[in-house]
Amino acid sequence: MIIPLRRLIVGKPLESARAAHEKIPPILALPVFASDALSSVAYATGEIMAALLVAGPALLHLTIWISLAIVVLLAIVATSYRQTVLAYPGGGGAYIVARDNLGVVQAQVAGAALLVDYILTVAVSISSGVAAIESLLKTQYGFEVAVVPACLACVAIVTLVNLRGVKESAKAFALPTYAFITIVYILCAIGLYHFFHGTLGVAHAGNVFDAALPGREGHFDQPEALQGVGLFLILHAFASGCTALTGVEAISNGVTAFKQPAARNAAKTMTWMAAILGSMFLGLSFLAVHVNALPETVVPTALNNGGETVLSQVGRAVLGGGPVADFLYFWLQISTALILVLAANTSFADFPRLSALQAHDGFLPKQLTNVGDRLVFDRGILTLGMFACALIWKFHGDVHNLIPLYAVGVFLSFTLSQAGMVKRWFRLKSPGWHLKAAVNGLGAIVTSVVLLVFGVVKFAGGAWIVIVLIPTLVLIFFRIHAHYASVDREMAEILPDLDESAPPQHAVLVLVPGPTRGALQAVNYARSLAGDCRGIHIELHPESTPHLRDVWLSHCGSVPLVILEAPYRDVVSPLMAYLDEVQKETPRTQITVVIPEFVSTRWWQNLLHGHTGLVLKFAMLGRQNVVVTNVRYHLKDERVSLRDMFDVGDEYAGHM
Repeated sequence: MIIPLRRLIVGKPLESARAAHEKIPPILALPVFASDALSSVAYATGEIMAALLVAGPALLHLTIWISLAIVVLLAIVATSYRQTVLAYPGGGGAYIVARDNLGVVQAQVAGAALLVDYILTVAVSISSGVAAIESLLKTQYGFEVAVVPACLACVAIVTLVNLRGVKESAKAFALPTYAFITIVYILCAIGLYHFFHGTLGVAHAGNVFDAALPGREGHFDQPEALQGVGLFLILHAFASGCTALTGVEAISNGVTAFKQPAARNAAKTMTWMAAILGSMFLGLSFLAVHVNALPETVVPTALNNGGETVLSQVGRAVLGGGPVADFLYFWLQISTALILVLAANTSFADFPRLSALQAHDGFLPKQLTNVGDRLVFDRGILTLGMFACALIWKFHGDVHNLIPLYAVGVFLSFTLSQAGMVKRWFRLKSPGWHLKAAVNGLGAIVTSVVLLVFGVVKFAGGAWIVIVLIPTLVLIFFRIHAHYASVDREMAEILPDLDESAPPQHAVLVLVPGPTRGALQAVNYARSLAGDCRGIHIELHPESTPHLRDVWLSHCGSVPLVILEAPYRDVVSPLMAYLDEVQKETPRTQITVVIPEFVSTRWWQNLLHGHTGLVLKFAMLGRQNVVVTNVRYHLKDERVSLRDMFDVGDEYAGHM
């Protein structure tokens, strides 16, 4: 029942040859890779207003100008990432740019920052979406929601949908994303119509907001009101509103998911995302100021455990009353809640790809490079889901204090990416490189300023956690890389030619994962058991097969090597099918399956390896006349100094 149930939930396996058919066009890529960025318009304006309100309501009119400055920054960042997408069509975003232009350490800093950001994004977006749904159900229907179970259920649903494949998740999440975009544009169009006809309603009337707009009766004297307003306050509000830029980098990390021409389609989607996000953000900020909206902390209601959101206030003021207005407002609230939940999908699209890149480079467990039977990095998807669930459980689904924190990682990656692109243009000096370098340089300066302001303003509020966590993760990454480098060096030592003196006893099949010292030691052991000995290689990576054949002919020429194709990247099924064939040919022959296995010297190093041998042993438990033998190769005790841990130099560069 386990396998049919899994197939029912996840779907049928897909052959490797179908990978090209699972790519998505820009129209479906937008909801997959831009839902995080687009959802930020639901709260970015409120973040600006909350920061400005510290100096009094007379400054809330600056929201429009700060929003405009953020849109300019959005244009710079989006242009920069368009250049990144076209320059690096293999994807990877800030990680690849930093790795190729700034160095290995900077690349791991960018990777750590983004991985932390993706985990926080899932926890924050899911919890915010559930809070919005809870508020709507409580205020409209008096229905109480169990927040933590609801959040965990949402994470499970998004995880399962992503396990079905990129195309499946794109289809599932396209409608809610486009529904949110549509209702926000409808809201902005109606609001602007009423504004230019002088019929725009207000969310709040009275002296509280009269001071906020110049020209209104009872407003403060502006010079006096602006006294004491320093550059830091403006930068604080600007940095708070820059939460609208979270998720902008996602498209550059997932270029390989696009249909061909992948880079051009990704660049096109980046342009669409920036245009939609910028126009919605500006429109909502303009209307928020002119309908007298206030930050939710000033408007105590049942919404979001603290107050009515700015978006909700704009919706009430613009739409007014009546059946049609009530329907549109309900549409706005539901689509807002859904887009906040679906913002997590951007992380599920990018976290597995980024972790696979780092794992391929040897800085994360190699298992994260595995492509599942639905052509997705299923280990990365499950890892992200588990970390997000743990965070939600720890903070009881109330992550309001963590909302600004994930922006620290985002802007750190922005800064590294754009600084890396500047260095790239200076190195290549391609046509038009002066203008491109200027754009990236300006973006690097502005994003670094935002990062600094975020770190200072939010440090005591919890940003210190991220600031400490990122370098800690980098140290862990390099410790993992040092282990893999040690294993590679030791396993690359080839044994002398096989000992031919061992007489055959029975049929022996030796599993050969690759041309390693441990595998050849297992072959020597097998030859001591029987003359009818065959090497079995399950071909997960066809490009490495020729090298394996060459090494095999050089060192194991007397032992036949059988290559088993694995179109679904599954090691169990091809081996089981081959055992069936062997047992049909010689029904009464005792078969010994020899599995080479290396043993790490430290317990935690076992967590960095896939343990395929255990999976195969479990799969062969019920087979008659089959004996499974493990030939263990014990690795030498590795003692790595801090200097050696970071000394990846030429060895690492050889993998570029």
